[in-house]
Amino acid sequence: MIGWLLSPLGRYVAAAAALVAVVGLVWGLGYRAAEQDREAEAARDALDTHGRIDDAPLSRGIPADDALWLLERGQR
Repeated sequence: MIGWLLSPLGRYVAAAAALVAVVGLVWGLGYRAAEQDREAEAARDALDTHGRIDDAPLSRGIPADDALWLLERGQR
């Protein structure tokens, strides 16, 4: 059973399998790092959005002025 690994063809097959395993490992690690970067970017975007929401101007207290402001903002 192990005798074929000692042959030249067996060594080539083993080297090719090792190469495929290393390439797969590097690809998987890169994919995981990219996924973590995407998640971190999404978290930063959400944090920025919440910050803009918190800093948004409040109502002026006059409903007609607020409605006009919304109308003008919607037309931009």
